[in-house]
Amino acid sequence: TTMGFTPLSGLIMGTRTGDIDPAIVPFLMNKTGMNYDEVDTIMNKKSGVLGISGVSNDFRVIEEAAANGNKRAQLALNMFHYKVRR
Repeated sequence: TTMGFTPLSGLIMGTRTGDIDPAIVPFLMNKTGMNYDEVDTIMNKKSGVLGISGVSNDFRVIEEAAANGNKRAQLALNMFHYKVRR
């Protein structure tokens, strides 16, 4: 596993952000009016390759979508591969 103290650290995952600046939490709360629980749900359940691709958290589905020309799916794969290589 690549996670640290929480599942939000490490690589981009199926639904989790991976490493991000922790200041994003108060920023999102201030800019959107979301409360902490709403931001937490986004960061843990609606982000990662699901949030980037807009398709799925399943890499098989994302790879198929990218092969069919879905640019967001290709971006999700590119971002994941970049983070793995880094």
